Amino acid sequence: MKKKTHKYKFNMYKFTLFISLLALITLTACMDADSSTDSSSKEGNEVGQKSNTDEKFAQLENDFDAQIGVYAIDTGSN
Repeated sequence: MKKKTHKYKFNMYKFTLFISLLALITLTACMDADSSTDSSSKEGNEVGQKSNTDEKFAQLENDFDAQIGVYAIDTGSN
């Protein structure tokens, strides 16, 4: 019986290592740059955003002489 020979040798270890490194490089390149900052700067930024959003809502309420709010109706109890 003739033994099958292939043009290229296939080494599973090298293939797995290559795919793992490729995935690691891809995920690292796609990582969000802002996610590496510390949490203390995020907290300060959130406070600034909240006050800015509150000011924008207040201006909308004044411009249109209306009140902005969220309303919920519980339809499951009746």
